Amino acid sequence: MYTKFVKKKIESMQLRERINYGYKKVIILMIISGLLSIIAIGMLFASVVNYVGKINASDIAVKMCRVDVNAAARNVREMALNDDASSYDSYEKKIAKLLDDVDSQLEIIKNKGVVSDEKYTEYATALSDWSKISSSILEEIKSGNQQQGVDDILNKCTPALNKLVNIAMELDEITDAVSAKAVQNTVVYAILGVGFIVFFLVMACMISGKTSKRVLGSILEPLHAIEDVAKELTEGNLHSTLDYRSEDEIGRLAHSMRKSIRILGSYVDDIDRAMKLFSEGNFDVQPNVEWKGDFVGILHSFMDFEASMAKMVKGIQRASNQVSGGAEQVSSGATELADGATNQAAAVEELTATVENVAE
Repeated sequence: MYTKFVKKKIESMQLRERINYGYKKVIILMIISGLLSIIAIGMLFASVVNYVGKINASDIAVKMCRVDVNAAARNVREMALNDDASSYDSYEKKIAKLLDDVDSQLEIIKNKGVVSDEKYTEYATALSDWSKISSSILEEIKSGNQQQGVDDILNKCTPALNKLVNIAMELDEITDAVSAKAVQNTVVYAILGVGFIVFFLVMACMISGKTSKRVLGSILEPLHAIEDVAKELTEGNLHSTLDYRSEDEIGRLAHSMRKSIRILGSYVDDIDRAMKLFSEGNFDVQPNVEWKGDFVGILHSFMDFEASMAKMVKGIQRASNQVSGGAEQVSSGATELADGATNQAAAVEELTATVENVAE
């Protein structure tokens, strides 16, 4: 049903409109394919940006926190075991810088939103607890109470550090899982994007092929019909039919072809009619159709031929009448001669009888 509707719609178009219709179909499909490709690429780009901007940054920040905290804890232990008091300032500066870096990484973790607020608060609290214990140990070491500092490292700092490390490992697992999920989504988006592009390109090719076939068919089919009629015309068949009708250029060409065949047929039929009348002796024949263009010359020649034949026949008729009149005169003269001879014979007989009577 739809195919018939489309075919009828195409056949009602002008040739330019048909060609434009095919081009528009292809262009629309290309635009749709391009837009879907842009959407797929946009989704892929968004996934990559999300991965790089949030997930990967959070993952790196969690790992850097673990590294910096471990480095700070190592410096606290080294400071507690070092008897050189002149090196304490250097250790403190290193520890302070590492903890500043940890604070910066914590800000990244908080802002990116990959880690839940609950987990972030838990990790920040554990870090704060460990930092306070480490600060108190540093003060004990600087005041000369190294042994107390070592004991606090073992009894207070290490458990706090272990708790902090465990929470950091949980955060690391969370960011790793989210990162893996993001990579998976990126791969899925890439596959879907390529799939969409390939699918719509195939659909575009199929629909473009069907549209081209319909458009070309609507052009070539009537042209073939006109070609067949033209072949019939070259073979002398003036009664072939051309059924194609349309308002487009080909339809007008078909109409002109039908009109030409009809006119040529009427000329031939008119000549055939006249020749039959000629064969019956009627040389007073007038055309039944209007002769146009170069065919007017044929009509004039035909009428001249008719006039010439009529004149010739009339001459023959006059000669025949004259011959018939002469024959009648000869017949009349012969009759009069016969009558004269009969009269003369009777006169001779009378004369003979008279003579015989006188002789007696």
